[in-house]
Amino acid sequence: MAEFFVSLGAHGVRLVAPTDASFADLCSSYAPPAADAPPAVVALPDSPAQVQTLVRACLAAGRPVAVRGGGHDMYRRHTRPGAVLIDLRALRSVAVAPDQTTATVGAGLTSEQLLAVLEPRGLQAVTGTGAAVGFTAWSLGGGYGPLDARYGIGAHQIVAAKVVNGQGRLLQADDRLLKAIRGGAGFFGIVVELTVKVYPLDGIQSGVFLFESSDLEKTVTTVLTAYNQLAGDGLPSNFCVLPIIMPFPNAGVILALSTVWSGAASEESRAWADKVGAFAPRLPGPPVQATTMLGMLRSLTKMMRPHVRGHWHSASLTHLSPQAIRVLAAQAAKIPAAGNGGFALHIVRADSPSCAGTAPASVTPYGTPHVSVDILGIVDIAGEDEVEQAMVSWAEEARDALARVDAAADFTYLPFTHPSHLNLQGIFGDNLEFMRQIKTEQDPNNVFNNGLVRL
Repeated sequence: MAEFFVSLGAHGVRLVAPTDASFADLCSSYAPPAADAPPAVVALPDSPAQVQTLVRACLAAGRPVAVRGGGHDMYRRHTRPGAVLIDLRALRSVAVAPDQTTATVGAGLTSEQLLAVLEPRGLQAVTGTGAAVGFTAWSLGGGYGPLDARYGIGAHQIVAAKVVNGQGRLLQADDRLLKAIRGGAGFFGIVVELTVKVYPLDGIQSGVFLFESSDLEKTVTTVLTAYNQLAGDGLPSNFCVLPIIMPFPNAGVILALSTVWSGAASEESRAWADKVGAFAPRLPGPPVQATTMLGMLRSLTKMMRPHVRGHWHSASLTHLSPQAIRVLAAQAAKIPAAGNGGFALHIVRADSPSCAGTAPASVTPYGTPHVSVDILGIVDIAGEDEVEQAMVSWAEEARDALARVDAAADFTYLPFTHPSHLNLQGIFGDNLEFMRQIKTEQDPNNVFNNGLVRL
């Protein structure tokens, strides 16, 4: 290891050993790291060239590699025992194209950091709802967010990429590699830079409707059925409804609908929010707020715990069938009130650009109309062990129940799928063979074997 340090030090790469005072903080992430299985060293490259140098050094020394972006993976696949942990968080560059339709961004940016650079320039990007989530990893894994009915999912925003492959080559991705990058979660290399579409900043009208949920099963059935009826007549492409079922402060486990109108406030935006708010009797809640994507993410951060324990699961539905709604309602009624998780639904509609024939070539399966159900069996990092176990057991039962409904899809949302339930054939279908070909060409020695997709 001493020679490894000397070699990389000559190239200006910062390495942090376990004896360094900052090592524990660098290894900290959304889920607690395994105390008895740390990486051998944390590497902090500050350029794509330094990432390439690191990969080549690891190849020459025969050292295992792990790659960290934002570090929000519940199952800690961004690290591994004894590995060289390549931490990309110093790669935070943003270069907006002269025509202001794209931006080239470093792989270490969070969604909040990207939006904070774009907003003063009158621009925004498609992101998820997690401010601290790594933007590049979110994009590569598929990328659901409140703007995808208007602009498409995150993977379909990618127009160019630079990647260091498993042979230590720094490549500008051609069309074939771009297809593998969009939704492939970096299975053949380290994506060090993305060029993504950006859009004019025209405001967000953000609301949260809290529904009276003393009979939670009835409330969930009523509200989701009403949503189906409203959506059946067509929703504006700039209007998004996100159902959430989980414990709220001083309210217990309730159903909430988060509404996002992308654009300026208007009679139309208020009318659509009012329709959603009329689905069922409501609890007192905040009014619809005029904000931006950046402002909305920062507000949501205040409601989220920075560190949790437990398990995530994913289920996907082709649509909210009556049976699927009944099962969601029944499982919602079982959410342990002492926990910090529950259900979060994301609905990809047929009117999304990602569901059109013009979407760019990708391996992601999320370009068809469907409902993605995040099943969050989590507690705060300081939560009691008994509550954590109750949440984990609930989440597993809920996942199994949703997998049996008539509208169950073959695929799940890759970043939220428990490793024991990961079905790559179900997720990628016919694209899986194409991905294996790319893997053979770009990473023949399987250097990158610790990520979400392991081929």
